Amino acid sequence: MTTAIATKRSDEDVLRECLEGVVSTRFGRPASEITAVERKRSKYSSFYASDVITVRMAARDEVRVFLKDFGSYHHPKDSMEERREREIAVYRDLLAGTGLDTAEYYGSVSDPAEGRFWLLLEYVEGVPVRHLEFERWVAPASWLGRMYAQFGPRPELYRDNPLLARHDASFFKNTAEEALRS
Repeated sequence: MTTAIATKRSDEDVLRECLEGVVSTRFGRPASEITAVERKRSKYSSFYASDVITVRMAARDEVRVFLKDFGSYHHPKDSMEERREREIAVYRDLLAGTGLDTAEYYGSVSDPAEGRFWLLLEYVEGVPVRHLEFERWVAPASWLGRMYAQFGPRPELYRDNPLLARHDASFFKNTAEEALRS
């Protein structure tokens, strides 16, 4: 689900509409069962702000959603639009259905007029690798191995995708030359 917003609405209204769609399409529940929406900043927000959204349901259960806000950042980086489009495409197009146990893509919002660029994913409880002791990096490294095994033999899945960054010999040569110039 990608939502293009044409009229000026509050973040809360846009978020509520997105969550109603997630609850309906992903969980088969009517939007009318939503009794409350709570938004809390993730303690692991980094360059982009990220929030954990708790959607409370009438049956006293809840759905949690991870919202990454590409419109909120400390300072601009090169290729901001390409970076956000790439991350959305990876979750939406490449990782979905691979069996790699990545967070499920729930949707995105693109509203340039309001500076609203959101990625909505399944919330996965955990701690970012950079906060773990080095000995606990083995499981994430194993996951990377499974990912390479999934995509390595099937370059047609990613080779012609214009959104993906190319880290090939030319990339590393240019990066090294730029580092030397600096």
